[in-house]
Amino acid sequence: MIKKEKDAWRALSHWNDAHAFVAVMMLLAFPIAKVESQTSSKPNVILILSDDMGYSDLPKYGKSEIPTPNIDRLATEGTLFTNAYVTAPVCVVSRMGLLTGQYQQRFGMYDNIYGEENVGLFLDQTLLPAVFQKSGYRTALVGKWHLNGSKRDQYSSGSPLQRGFDECISFLGGDSSFWKGTPVNRGGESYPSPEYMTDLWGTEACEFIDRNQSQPFFLYLASNAVHSPMHALEADQDQFPDVGTRTVASTTACCWLWTEVSDA
Repeated sequence: MIKKEKDAWRALSHWNDAHAFVAVMMLLAFPIAKVESQTSSKPNVILILSDDMGYSDLPKYGKSEIPTPNIDRLATEGTLFTNAYVTAPVCVVSRMGLLTGQYQQRFGMYDNIYGEENVGLFLDQTLLPAVFQKSGYRTALVGKWHLNGSKRDQYSSGSPLQRGFDECISFLGGDSSFWKGTPVNRGGESYPSPEYMTDLWGTEACEFIDRNQSQPFFLYLASNAVHSPMHALEADQDQFPDVGTRTVASTTACCWLWTEVSDA
């Protein structure tokens, strides 16, 4: 199943590098507290976040050198927001806003600020996965976290497993190499990635979905693409010989992820 999904995922679309976050499935249309009141027919929830993707980087919103048929299908069959915005154009605070359901200024955050003493109010907030967890969901983070410190300074509290996730596989800090062998962290244990980073996120996401077919789950799939570094696989570059390496690197890193998860 994974092989088939990966092949489909690689057929998917791509986007250019830019300086804004786009949450593909912003499942915060209702207050977070509403989730707790659901006692029957609990839907599975997948929240996909791309990193540093601009508003006009998809054909549905603007122009792209690379087609995005499966993302276009999600837009056609679902809801396409044309006037929705994240709460900040940088990593840390934007993710804080997304996962708390609040403007991050409410707890004193305005920029990519580090230091446990500087983010104490955020560490006291209830996050979306904790609400799902309390409601009987199995929860997982796959991909970028960036909410408990930088690469060199990790907080004593605030890890994904301490903020409502039952499972997590991630990396330290806000950016990472995409190549096979790059260090990743699973539940506090570090090991080399067995494959290209975005392929790994897709594999892990699909395996989580497969393992939890019999219970409601919440999956936060946060790709570190299209954030730098610009690490494109040769096979992806060969498919688009007339497109610059930077564009291919920043778009193909995410492309098969969408198809793989939607087919899982």
